[in-house]
Amino acid sequence: MAQHILPFARAEYLDRLARTRAAMEKGGIDLMLVFSPENILWLTGYQAKGIFSFQVVMLPLAGDVRLVTRAVDAGNASCMPDDAVIDDYEIYGDTAPPVAVVADLVRSGYAGARRLGVEKINPFLGVARFDALTAALDGHEFVDASLLIDRVRLVKSRAEIECFRKSAAITDAAMLDTIAAVQIGASDREIAAVSLASLMRHGSDYCSTWPNVMVGW
Repeated sequence: MAQHILPFARAEYLDRLARTRAAMEKGGIDLMLVFSPENILWLTGYQAKGIFSFQVVMLPLAGDVRLVTRAVDAGNASCMPDDAVIDDYEIYGDTAPPVAVVADLVRSGYAGARRLGVEKINPFLGVARFDALTAALDGHEFVDASLLIDRVRLVKSRAEIECFRKSAAITDAAMLDTIAAVQIGASDREIAAVSLASLMRHGSDYCSTWPNVMVGW
């Protein structure tokens, strides 16, 4: 099976992990549980199509970085390149409680971790699962680290800034093609099709939302 090509070099991800770990150490956090898909992607380059599902990256102050994801995404996880910063992954089935997998990994893989940083402000963990996690890991201290990674992400690297420039150039080119497609008799769908095709042709990834095209009153 072909391996994924990550958008940034390994050195970029290692720097992100190092800066995140420095913030964890400052906050007295032994193990960070990262639930938000945007922070998982930023930290590791891992991206699942089902971002709405329960997934977590387990980042210790030192040691292996592990991913927990759905069984349906096992192929996706196994395609991570050999130089990826994720060292191992575990899967859970759709009829299994994913929190149990996380709790078992905390106990077996990070036995010395007592203060756990958790992203409480995200829609992917949920109250019920957080309660189940704290119950399963009785004796561990849970720290609200909702914005820890977000604050680290505020400082952009040269590679990120270059990515922004490329993204802006793709957007500019697609906008010009889209404007040129606007004419009497053209429907919203026809204009949106030009916009999407232009984005892909100029190097965009798939869009998170459909192009917003509105003609008429």
